[in-house]
Amino acid sequence: MKKGVMIGCDKEQEWLLMWWWKHYHKHNPYPVAFVDFGMTPEARKWCKHKGEVITLERSKDFMMPESLINKNLISQWEERFGKIAWMERKQRFLKPFAMLQTPFDQTIWSDLDCEITGSISPLFQKIHPHSGVAIGHEQAYSEEVRYNSGVIAFNKDSSLIEKWAEACLRSNDRFFSDQDVLGCLIHHEDIEVSEITGKYNWCLRSGVNIEAIIIHWAGCWGKEVLRREISKGLSHHV
Repeated sequence: MKKGVMIGCDKEQEWLLMWWWKHYHKHNPYPVAFVDFGMTPEARKWCKHKGEVITLERSKDFMMPESLINKNLISQWEERFGKIAWMERKQRFLKPFAMLQTPFDQTIWSDLDCEITGSISPLFQKIHPHSGVAIGHEQAYSEEVRYNSGVIAFNKDSSLIEKWAEACLRSNDRFFSDQDVLGCLIHHEDIEVSEITGKYNWCLRSGVNIEAIIIHWAGCWGKEVLRREISKGLSHHV
C-alpha cells in the first residue's frame, strides 16, 4: 500500500515551503505530493526536486463572490476571523479537490503552517475503516464539536472526501471555510470518523504542548511569529 503526504501551496504561501520541508523531512520518509494552487515557476521547480507536483484539476471559479453572500454572515465572519482572512478563503476551499487527486492509497494532508516535529506514521493507523478519514477536533471556540482540517489522514477511495468536495461546490456561500463545511456534513449525515489526538494537530492558541508532534501555527498571529523566526534563521546564514 502506497503511503504519502500532501500539501497545497500558492504564491502567497511559498515562504513556508522550505520551513515545512525541513521539519517534515527530518523525521519522516514518506513521499510528498505538492498541489499547485498557484505557485510561481520557481517554487514549482523547487517542489519537483522534492517530490511530485500536481496541477489542480478543479477551476477556482466555483466560489460565490462576496457581493452575493448574505451580509449578516459576512459580518459574523469578519467579527470572528478579521477581514484579512478573506485572502485565504478561496484557497481553503480547494483542499478537498486536491485530496481527490492524491497519488497515494493512504495520505496525510498537512497545511503548510504545520510544524512536524516527529514521526507521523501512527496517523495512517487511525484512518476510519468506513468513512476513510481521521481528523482532529478544533480547539474550541464554543461547546459545539468542530473539526480542524489542518491535518487529515484519509484513504484514496474515501466517500467522505467526495461528499465534502461536492458540498464545497454547492454551499461555499454559507460557510466561511472548508472545515466548517466538513463539520456540518459529518454532523448532519451522522458520519463516523476517527479522531486524531491533539498532539498531532496542536494549535498554539491553546497554549504550549511539549508532547505535540504537529504544531499548527494557525491564524494571523501564528504566521507573524513564523515570519520572524524564518527571517531570523535566514539572517544567521548570511
